[in-house]
Amino acid sequence: DRKEFECLAENIYYESRGEPYIGKIAVANITFNRAEKEGSFCGAVHRTKQFSWTMMKDLKKPHGDEWFASRHAAHMFSNGVRVKNLEEVHYFHTEAVNPVWDNNMVKIATIGGHQFYKQ
Repeated sequence: DRKEFECLAENIYYESRGEPYIGKIAVANITFNRAEKEGSFCGAVHRTKQFSWTMMKDLKKPHGDEWFASRHAAHMFSNGVRVKNLEEVHYFHTEAVNPVWDNNMVKIATIGGHQFYKQ
């Protein structure tokens, strides 16, 4: 439904703005994988401390070319476009950070400025 689509598109926007298009699809993949456990995109996106942008105050509304690209990526993902080998991947972070949780994970891919992991 529309609300679920918007949650997916917002997560793509805030998590992969400035990334290559395949990076946006990869973020959609991980959001979907988490949504399978949560039961919905909105549930997965807004679950406490899952995506850093949801904890930020005063975020500007999505806008411009990046919002268009994020909505397009969400649409393409909804129509079956996927990134290979991310079926069991539930975690990612930017290369700019070094979280302690990734020490116990298997790195699957680097796409754009993100690293993707599975347990």
